Amino acid sequence: MPDRRLPHHSQRTLSESSELELHSPEELLYFADQMLKTRDPNLMRAVVMESITALEAFVQKTVFAVLKGTMDPLLVKWMEEKTKMDFDSRLKILTPVALGRPIDVQGQLWSRYVDAKRIRNSVSHSGRRINYKRAKRVYDTAYDWLAYLGSTVEVDMALLRLKRRVETGGIRIVDERTAEVAVNRFFSSKKSMSVISQPLISNRSRPDILLKYGLHTVLVELKFVSGAIGRTEELIIHAITQTERLLVESEITRGALVVFTKQSIPHPWGGLRKVLDGRISVIGILVPSEVTSKESPY
Repeated sequence: MPDRRLPHHSQRTLSESSELELHSPEELLYFADQMLKTRDPNLMRAVVMESITALEAFVQKTVFAVLKGTMDPLLVKWMEEKTKMDFDSRLKILTPVALGRPIDVQGQLWSRYVDAKRIRNSVSHSGRRINYKRAKRVYDTAYDWLAYLGSTVEVDMALLRLKRRVETGGIRIVDERTAEVAVNRFFSSKKSMSVISQPLISNRSRPDILLKYGLHTVLVELKFVSGAIGRTEELIIHAITQTERLLVESEITRGALVVFTKQSIPHPWGGLRKVLDGRISVIGILVPSEVTSKESPY
């Protein structure tokens, strides 16, 4: 079984460091979503490219990570090289093996992927203009694929929206208590998900927030870091360990950790990062010293 412990910062390998420079699939899809909402004709090509790239990145990161834990690494490396220019095979052959999700090439989801890929190819190879309707079709297809393959994409994109709202002054956070109240209200305002009551997991453990959307339950832990700037990463690592313990005790498979701080956020925790085999999404949020935005608070 592969070692799932988080490496110490100084022990990260070159490949791990390079991977930290990449945007997560959910971040790519979030960027596409933000551009799509502008309805700017000049951004629709970028929506298409980011959406398909999000799906490709998810399969690259998730599928091969799973296969490396169950197959000979040399065989996995060979498959990775063999399919580098053949994403169709990655999606319909390797993905079911790794994730246990059947891919019906006669089904609607596959048909939509083929259509989305055709649109992407016309954009990238010919510079063709794309209207809002077609760009949204590609975005919706990538979103539905990520959701089908097991990504908690809805929650992860909500976390990215939460980060933007707080950092632009739309939600006021001053301490851990106001953070919990604000985040509860933020998630409660989402039609696609609901905040459910938090059961006592043990005599002294209760999750900060439990989210329910569709068939998924996500345990959300909140931390407000007010200590010395040099200790922020240490505190994040400790908080990840605590979140993992709560997942084990509650028998919930997915978690999220939201870290609020008035100090600078150490790399790479300012973006959305998946840790512990993708079971926990971690995001750092920089709390403004003064709130100047006139946005609605939630």
